[in-house]
Amino acid sequence: MVIAGGCGAGSLWRAGEGQVKLWIAVLFFALGASAMRQWLVRTDLIRRLGSAVFLPNEIGWAGAVCGVAVLMAIWYLLSGWNEQVRQIGVLKS
Repeated sequence: MVIAGGCGAGSLWRAGEGQVKLWIAVLFFALGASAMRQWLVRTDLIRRLGSAVFLPNEIGWAGAVCGVAVLMAIWYLLSGWNEQVRQIGVLKS
């Protein structure tokens, strides 16, 4: 949602105004949220929602540090791409 240029409520509002980029963002948000809910139910992790999770205990220190670094790199690349595309006028905000 943030990469698309807004929060959940703002994205829904702007998607209703006809902004195609936000239609795509809302669609993938809905699909992702639904898929995550199904996965949580199937793995019975839904019972642990709301409890504290220490990432290194779950996947180890190396996995936690590498995972966070990979997520940060992906976020950096996607936000840079979004800004470049916006500057050349392909996407309108």
